[in-house]
Amino acid sequence: MPTLSPGSRFGYKIEPMKATRLNHGLACALALVVMACCPAVRPDALPPGAYPGTLRAPVDLGADVMWRQRVTAKWGKSQSRSFEAVLQTQGGKLTLLGLSPMGQAGFVITLDKGAIGFDNTSGMDLPFPARFTVLDVQRAFWPWLGSAPPKAGERSGVVAGEAINETWRGGRLQRRIFRRIDGEPPGPITVSYEGYERGVMAPARVVLHNSWFDYVLVVETYEQQQL
Repeated sequence: MPTLSPGSRFGYKIEPMKATRLNHGLACALALVVMACCPAVRPDALPPGAYPGTLRAPVDLGADVMWRQRVTAKWGKSQSRSFEAVLQTQGGKLTLLGLSPMGQAGFVITLDKGAIGFDNTSGMDLPFPARFTVLDVQRAFWPWLGSAPPKAGERSGVVAGEAINETWRGGRLQRRIFRRIDGEPPGPITVSYEGYERGVMAPARVVLHNSWFDYVLVVETYEQQQL
């Protein structure tokens, strides 16, 4: 299982991890973040297929990258939990790491050749299926519509049973909305974007509001490297 260590301009590289145990407080925090994403039902009772969507190939992002991020899950009236994470695409593989304050991996989710892998050393079960996490990451950051985006305005399309609408301004994506054509589940998944900087792919802040399961994910990307 990987960890992060000094190396490269970004400051981190993925390497084999020495055996270590996360403290119980971190494990609880990670579990609560994941549980937050489906407060209306028992997350551990949900099969992976309960969250419809199509997994994209990692290469569809358009570049091999490593992004350091802070992820905050919000649910209910005032509940929230946060953790540090690293997203990496390289060689056709997507890797998502949930990190301890010491920079060591508490859980690792991978997407490789269409198969999802999950490795967890946090000491607690994470009840939210790994596929749900990969879907949210790809809904937020991957391109979905094949046509050239407008410099300003909207474009729409249908992908694998989902109607997708995008709003662009100044050549930058501002909002993306997903709706199931069959209405199951009903309502939208809305993703908003802000904080673009010249020379980087990811905006500084992405907010995903999933009305299907009534949660919000805020992803703040504060370090980026193209590999």
